[in-house]
Amino acid sequence: MAERTPRWIRALAVLLLCLCPLLGHAAAPRWGVALNTSVNGEVMAMRLVPSATLRLGKTQLEAGVGLHPYIRTDQRVLSGELNAKVFPNGTGNALDLYLIGRAAAVRNQLQTHYPTTLHHLFLLGGYGLQLTRPQGVSVGTNVAIGPTTRSRITTNPYPGVADDRMFDELGVALAFQFHLGMAF
Repeated sequence: MAERTPRWIRALAVLLLCLCPLLGHAAAPRWGVALNTSVNGEVMAMRLVPSATLRLGKTQLEAGVGLHPYIRTDQRVLSGELNAKVFPNGTGNALDLYLIGRAAAVRNQLQTHYPTTLHHLFLLGGYGLQLTRPQGVSVGTNVAIGPTTRSRITTNPYPGVADDRMFDELGVALAFQFHLGMAF
């Protein structure tokens, strides 16, 4: 019997399909790299996310894998992040304002007395500003808020910490992001 695709993966695929119309700009693509720091108290204090960027007209897409410098020795964390930025007033100014949509997935595996694996999914939206130098270097920040959900798989026998599935509970997350970018 074939195993079904988890709901959070299907939800992420639908989100990516919804972002496809943003790619319809006629401008020449501009590639780059960015280093994002996501500050989010829901999972951990801070993540570093090196990302590849693609700018098409007033839209910029960023995709990266998280690095986690502040984790405990008994945990393993794997994360990924996809950002879509829309610059309503265009780019190329010294100060560019933008709207951001962010999808992030985090897997947190704890090897404590009762091993536990947590999967988090964040779908956030917000706004930010970016300072850009003529050489293509940019520095910016943004704030985003949106729904979050998680699943938990644990060996803990106590009823208060039983397993739960993705989307059984929904919450609200607030995240701040700082970034340093370079366009080629």
